[in-house]
Order: sequence, then C-alpha cells, then structure tokens
Amino acid sequence: MIKTIFSEGSKHWWPALLIWAIAWISLGWLDPYLDLANLSMVLLIGSAAASLWLTPLWSIVVSTIAIVAFNWSFVPPRGSFHVDLNQHLLLLVAMVMVNGLIAMLMVLQRRAAIRSSDQQIRNTLLASISHDFRTPLATIIGSASSLHDQFDQLTDADKQKMVEIILSQSNQLNQITNNVLQIVRLDSDQINLRKDWESAEELVGSAVKLCRQRSPKRQIDVVVDTGLPLLWCDALLVVQLLENLIENAIKYSPGNEAIHVTAYLKINSLVFSVADRGAGVPAELADKIFDAFQRGTQNSKTGSGIGLTLCQMIAGIHGGSIAVAAREGGGSVFTCVFPIKENMSSPPLEKN
Repeated sequence: MIKTIFSEGSKHWWPALLIWAIAWISLGWLDPYLDLANLSMVLLIGSAAASLWLTPLWSIVVSTIAIVAFNWSFVPPRGSFHVDLNQHLLLLVAMVMVNGLIAMLMVLQRRAAIRSSDQQIRNTLLASISHDFRTPLATIIGSASSLHDQFDQLTDADKQKMVEIILSQSNQLNQITNNVLQIVRLDSDQINLRKDWESAEELVGSAVKLCRQRSPKRQIDVVVDTGLPLLWCDALLVVQLLENLIENAIKYSPGNEAIHVTAYLKINSLVFSVADRGAGVPAELADKIFDAFQRGTQNSKTGSGIGLTLCQMIAGIHGGSIAVAAREGGGSVFTCVFPIKENMSSPPLEKN
C-alpha cells in the first residue's frame, strides 16, 4: 500500500521539482520586500502547485521538508530551528495543517477523476456494445419475421438465404458476447486460468475451424512448423485470441484474398502470426489499435473495438505480447509472441 502511494504519479516529479525551485527562488528574491506572513503564502502557493504533480504522501513529505527549511532560512532567529512560541509557532503549525489539507484534497480530486473516468469508460462500452448488439438483433428479427409471416410465399432459395443470415448474425452476437465476458473475467483481481500443455497445431487448427464455419468461402492458408514445443497455456483463451485475429483479417480484407496463419519458433518464443491484404493499419495507430474502442480506418465495418483489446489481455496474462506491422505488398501482419521458458519447453512425463 505504502509503495503504491509513493510510486503513483512518480513520473511527474520533474514539474513538481521545477515548481519548488521557482518557489524558493521567489522567496529569496522577495525576502527583502515581504514580511514573514506573506513569504509563507509564497511557500503555500508553491506547495499547492507542486501537489498537482506529486502523490499525496510525497506531497506531505516534501512540504514538511520545505517548512523545516523555511523555518531555518526565514523565521527569526535565522539559521536555527528555534521558534518564538509567541510569534511564529502558530504560523508554522498553520503551514503544516494547510499542506496536509492540500494533500487530502488532492486525494479526493484524484479519486473523483478515477470514478469519472471509469464511468465514462463504462458508458462508452455500453453504448458501443449496445449498438453492436442492436444491428445483428434487428437483422435476425427481420429475417425470422419474414420466415414466419411469408413462409409459404418464399422460395427455397430465399428461405436458405434468410437462414444463413440468421446463423451469421447469431455467430456475430456470440462472438461479441464472448469477448465482453472474457474482458470482464480477465480484468478481475482473481483469474483462474485453466493451463495445460497444448500444441500449436491444435490451437491454430481449432481457431481456423471456427472461422471457416462462419466464413466457408474465405481461403485461410495455414503453415505450422514441425517440431514446435508445446505451449503451457489456457487453450480456450489462446484459441479465442487467434480466432479474433483471423476474424479481424476476414472482416477488413477483400473477399478474394487469402488469410495466412503461421506458427513458428523464434529464439525462445512461440510465434503466431495472421496476415491479410486489407487496407493496413496506419503507423500512428499501430499502438493505439489495441486500446479499447480503437479501430482501423475502415469505419464502415461493424465492431465494438474490443476484440484486439482482448487479444492483448490474453497475450499479457501468458507473459506474451502482440503487435501489428505493415505487410510487404499491402495489408497487415498481427504477430503474437509467447515466451517459452527452458524448464517448460517440454511437457512432463505424466499429465493430468
């Protein structure tokens, strides 16, 4: 807890240091012109400004040190820590109390900002997901209503087409639901991963099979190197990661272009890659695209923007990473790297 309070916001200590430096330079410059009470106001202003960049505990520590230094430098008799109990003790006590109050106000302000940010994220998530649920639901209801009301008038081809539409939109709903549930699960404090030794061929094969069932007309080429070590992982999560990447490639690339899925060994890591011939991801979005609700340039496509976020979370909890790069000749290549430790490069002799 103490470590968290001290480390939170530590990357912003440079502005706070600059503010304190300006405050002390101002104190030295204004010393001949202001009385002790007004000089203390300068110190309090500097403390309040620096608190914007420091954690509450650091703010109290630094402010206390500054008050002690102020006592030594400006409170008569100067050059000592002696305090006139009748004239200056109340001033110093007030300075300590005001600095503590400033730190507490900063705690409340930051907590309020966190709550506001969480609420905004929650509202954005609900708005995005509700839109993605509404579209396939409306399509399913429309097709089902047509089948119900005009079943005898429809041709067999029309009936088959509507059934395919219902199936396709239902699969889309199922994928959105699974992504949301997994994000909630992985974002919780207690994650129970069901890890076991899994082969890359089975992981890739399961993901490709699911995608081919939803998009039977799309060509998906698979290349899995032989002799790959088994991966200690949660198979359902890794399959969902690969499934999301393949579905993303299918959605954002031309229908006549093949999707390439590969698995290979690189140094001490097992690498999965999914390559497409779509419009690609702009360089400025290469890192942001894995944030929630971020999407590429083809905004006409439906999607809540959480699929790639889930992929990053799944890779992260396995100690891996995911990245996107431009593909030579056009398109994108999403690469997911899972580290393989030396003591886990091969399965145990007996496996439950």
